[in-house]
Amino acid sequence: MAGHHFKKASTKELHEQIIKGVLIPRFETIEAIKIVAKELKSFFQGLDVSDSTRGKYRAVTSRVFNWGISEELIPEFIEAPSGGYGSSNPCSRVKGSEFSQESDYEALALEVEETFALLGELEQPEYELALLVATCGFRISEALGLCWRDILWARAMISIRQTCVHNVIQDGAKTLLSRSRVEVPQLALGVLAE
Repeated sequence: MAGHHFKKASTKELHEQIIKGVLIPRFETIEAIKIVAKELKSFFQGLDVSDSTRGKYRAVTSRVFNWGISEELIPEFIEAPSGGYGSSNPCSRVKGSEFSQESDYEALALEVEETFALLGELEQPEYELALLVATCGFRISEALGLCWRDILWARAMISIRQTCVHNVIQDGAKTLLSRSRVEVPQLALGVLAE
């Protein structure tokens, strides 16, 4: 997949980590069309990772197979052991709740007093970053990607034009569904103005 175009550098990095660190060590000597769903599922289930991570591994593996099919490196359909033909992507048959990409992470909401106590322990620029995350709901990658030009002072808003992931500036928000403009409370605007 070296020539595959990724929209975000962080997505490319995640795919490379999974392909090089998880898939290649296990499957590099096996022809893609000989990898069967049962073996793949058993391999993923044997990994000591969360269901969310296992789901990401399955999703990336499926993308690799679909890419191989689209590049005509592997056939779209293969003969099934029970007769007939099926998809050559075994991930289409790897199913179960242990492949859920939903995380059981639950954000911790602080009371106003607790928030100010925590902020009081921070210095610049961590104070401003934490204030923006707490009051505007920014992802840390969005807050780290902000520039002064992104603050729309008169409208009390901030435009998200770029993010910072693994010390790399990337254009745009994390996803297409991410907000591109965020309202900013006067408290946070005042701190930024100072």
